[in-house]
Amino acid sequence: MDPGYGGKNIKTSLRIDGNLFGPSGVERKNTTKFKLPSQPVVFAPAGMTQVAVEKEYDISAKGLFHILFGDKSAVFQLLYRERLAKRVVQGPWTAHEKTRQRRDFEYETAGKNGTNIVINDYQVIEVMNDHLCYVVSDRKTPWYLPGHERFVLLSKIVITHVSKARCKLAVYTKIDWKRNPRIVKKLIERQGLQDMELEAQDLVDVVNDQVARLGHNKNTGKVTNIFGQVGIQTQAVQMNAEDIPPPNRPRKFKLQPTTTGSFIAQYIGNVIISILSTVMSWILAMIAGVGKVVSTHKLLVVLLLASGGANFFYTSKDSWTWYNERNAAKYMSRLGVGPSTSMTRSVYLRDIAEAFANPNETSIELALPIDGISENRCHQTFSHLLNNPATSSPNSFYDPSSTRRLERTRRNLGSQRHDLLVALRVVNRIEQEVVEAEYEHWLLDETHKCAKVGTMLDGTKKNDQTVEAWVKGYCGDCAKSLHLVKEGRKGLI
Repeated sequence: MDPGYGGKNIKTSLRIDGNLFGPSGVERKNTTKFKLPSQPVVFAPAGMTQVAVEKEYDISAKGLFHILFGDKSAVFQLLYRERLAKRVVQGPWTAHEKTRQRRDFEYETAGKNGTNIVINDYQVIEVMNDHLCYVVSDRKTPWYLPGHERFVLLSKIVITHVSKARCKLAVYTKIDWKRNPRIVKKLIERQGLQDMELEAQDLVDVVNDQVARLGHNKNTGKVTNIFGQVGIQTQAVQMNAEDIPPPNRPRKFKLQPTTTGSFIAQYIGNVIISILSTVMSWILAMIAGVGKVVSTHKLLVVLLLASGGANFFYTSKDSWTWYNERNAAKYMSRLGVGPSTSMTRSVYLRDIAEAFANPNETSIELALPIDGISENRCHQTFSHLLNNPATSSPNSFYDPSSTRRLERTRRNLGSQRHDLLVALRVVNRIEQEVVEAEYEHWLLDETHKCAKVGTMLDGTKKNDQTVEAWVKGYCGDCAKSLHLVKEGRKGLI
């Protein structure tokens, strides 16, 4: 295994016919003849475990390598459109550290403060084992993330042989720190890895389109003719933003400049969401646990007992309140304090009682003797009972039951009198409204007739002054009365 590759041994399942690594300058027949391995080649870059995307294609590993990294390939230039690039310059492959090749990408974009900045990215071919394995590291400058001078976004594109005319594309991602930041390192790493994963998915979409355009014939010669060799071209290729065609489908990676404050706010929001989700998961787990232990019938029984307990509590509370109120009412009744058991409306003609007690010339005539009535003790006693039925006179032999009977009779008669007065008032009100309506109608009719008579008088040449004066006086009174009636009706509204 070549230690410069920094990966696993990929030659364990390789069968080679002839001396593939023979001495230089020696030409022998069948020197480069070899067979592809029957088992897929497995390779993982050292120190990188984060796999952003993996996908197999029905094309040889060498063909896919030229699609991606050929001198004429514009795959990565298409992806720079999503990095808000105004101008993209793709440099040629040049020798780097003797055994490796490197090409640079330079693009111009608008910085955070609105000024144009120039960003430099580059790719390095780390492993180039024809037909078996290709590894290319892609380093991008994260100018849109806080602390971008402390790290780079490192992704390694691995193309390995699977079977005849079939290969696998895998993209490994990593944050390559130059200096550790003081704060929010984890947040920056998570955002950077997420951006590289989305960009790797966009890369797979572009490769899918390029492979599909090749059709059924995907041999290596055709691919190299279209996408070019690697390291042959020596001039850079420049492309403006308006020259980059739009994607067939929306890109997943959307570049959004962020700051440290937005990272902290996002982190706090994520913590809150995590706490809420954890609490909800606990609650759901508790409900699920209770559901496993308690059956439906048991749950209904528990709800029934809870309902019965609540009803018993509130019923006993109301019953205890009613019991206390009843005891209080009984106690007040024993003290002689209590409400009236009947509620009636009565109208008494006090004139009858006053006339009976104090007869005079203007009082109502009663069939009673009035001579010496003021000195009649028996009459005075009855008058006292009549005015104060609740009390009895000590000088009377009158039965108290008769006094109560008289009071009850007078109360019944007073209630009937009240009902009659209310009915009489209603009848009077109805009659008043009928008369007022008829009066208004009559005034309208008279006013209309007055208008006709006035028209007739105006049309005659000879007018009787007496008739004309009477008409004007009569019609004026009718009009004035109608005006007063209408004004009075407005006041009631």
